[in-house]
Amino acid sequence: MDNTTFSPTALGSYRVLDMTDEKGFLCGRLLADLGADVIKVEPPGGDRARGQGPFFRGAPLPESSMAWWAFNVNKRGITLNISSGDGRKLFTELVKGVDFLIESFAPGYLDGLGLGYEALRSLSPGLIMVSITPFGQEGPYARYQATDLVLQAMGGFMNVTGYEDGPPMRIGNPNAYLHAGAEACAAALIASHHRAATGEGQHVDVSAQQCVVWTLMESNPTWDISRKIVRRAGNVYNEPSPPMRRINHWPCKDGQVGYANYGGPIFARRSERFYRMMQEKDGAQVDRLLEKDWLNNQEGQRLMTQQDLDDEAEVMGAFFLRHTKEELYDWSIEEKFMLTPVNTPEELLASPQIKAREYMVEMDHPDLAARVPYPGAFVQMSETPCQMRRKPPRIGEHNQEIYMGQLGLSREELTELRSAGVI
Repeated sequence: MDNTTFSPTALGSYRVLDMTDEKGFLCGRLLADLGADVIKVEPPGGDRARGQGPFFRGAPLPESSMAWWAFNVNKRGITLNISSGDGRKLFTELVKGVDFLIESFAPGYLDGLGLGYEALRSLSPGLIMVSITPFGQEGPYARYQATDLVLQAMGGFMNVTGYEDGPPMRIGNPNAYLHAGAEACAAALIASHHRAATGEGQHVDVSAQQCVVWTLMESNPTWDISRKIVRRAGNVYNEPSPPMRRINHWPCKDGQVGYANYGGPIFARRSERFYRMMQEKDGAQVDRLLEKDWLNNQEGQRLMTQQDLDDEAEVMGAFFLRHTKEELYDWSIEEKFMLTPVNTPEELLASPQIKAREYMVEMDHPDLAARVPYPGAFVQMSETPCQMRRKPPRIGEHNQEIYMGQLGLSREELTELRSAGVI
């Protein structure tokens, strides 16, 4: 990648100091993808998140964590112990040369070291400091710690996730801090827009709990509008008025597909065509479905009943099980139905759409003698494209480049700092 010529980027003139753990990795990754020079700061010996799997080729080594790679690609990396006096001095020198500081320490920790926002903005008035914590910088829960499970629960997301007759469920892949990281990036850019107009920096306070609450933007207004409470429904859609259970995800021969019938005159026309397509493709017995009164409704009302849905599910469920995702998807495109396969990771990598947009990007890892595929740009921009510029840094990989090349330290000073556990 080092010999590649890159186009100008949206944030190519900005520098970011990334002091986050897994709570904020995505924020730095997004800013780096947009072209900012993001310097990931780890404690001496490496970030604890390097111990999170899966590991490349199964080797549980700090330099082999693919989870860590995913969120720290495109960044440079240094090590620094800011709890030491010399470490704090180096930190303040680094802050003077950056536009953004991202951090995820507990509220008050940096203040206790004399490195809080008020102290830092005296060194750099235009500094935008982004703090990502479980519950924000103030309030009775501010100093509480939280895992992804805690945040999904306390943000209300788990209350609407799961099966109707079961307990609340957490989405298996951690996502609460990913919401926080994405919101933090957006907020940082808004603050940057303000700074461009006024010259003033800001302290951006991101609560991961509040970011999770934001994902319930449909559930919360449902009560205000219709006095109905959105409840867990599994793979069906519980329509609040009138109360009906519609299946959204259907098992098929080699996985699952998504398809739903919501009734009404538009869906009546589509449903009739779908029934006839089932009959044509494999001889499905659809006569009783074609005789439904709601198919002939001309008044624009949803006259479909729960019994209609149950009758449909009995025929349609058997039809789906007789065919593959590819067959069903091809037929849906041919007949213009809203049906989609539920893709596995392997199927995503093989997707012709993903390939056509050149979304996956291979990065060289010379130390591992490997080329590794990464998810690429989250957005395509014609003039200032997001680009994959560098592999994720090894522990302290850019110490010499930054401490000597940018801060002007000598090799002897660098050696002394390393021996003292400062870097």
